[in-house]
Amino acid sequence: MGCVDGYSLQFEPSGGRWAPGRYVFEVTTPAGTTTCEGALPLPPCDRQALTCSGPPVSIGVSGCALPPDQHGFSGIDLPEGPAHLEVVIRHEGATLAQMKTDPAYRNVEPNGPECGPTCRQATGRLSW
Repeated sequence: MGCVDGYSLQFEPSGGRWAPGRYVFEVTTPAGTTTCEGALPLPPCDRQALTCSGPPVSIGVSGCALPPDQHGFSGIDLPEGPAHLEVVIRHEGATLAQMKTDPAYRNVEPNGPECGPTCRQATGRLSW
């Protein structure tokens, strides 16, 4: 069994639903600040939902093939495993959620200590 290094932050909007409109995600790590912009409802699944500038960041989208009221953003994955992370989410220009963290990583050995691989992982949640 394999595993993945890095930090994974899951988004948890109030009531489990994302409001339609423009979103801006600002993700700051020691590598720099990345700004990603997009909107809900999402575009068709074969089109890019977010436009980003800055160091690479992976922001998941969810529900592009579902009805628009089920569209959303799932979270952020940072395979480099930053020592410090700041996230700001804005909706229609207003700050929706923000956080700062110094993730506590742990080594994970999904096949046991004798059978590699060993991955360094941390997870978090951002709720609003």
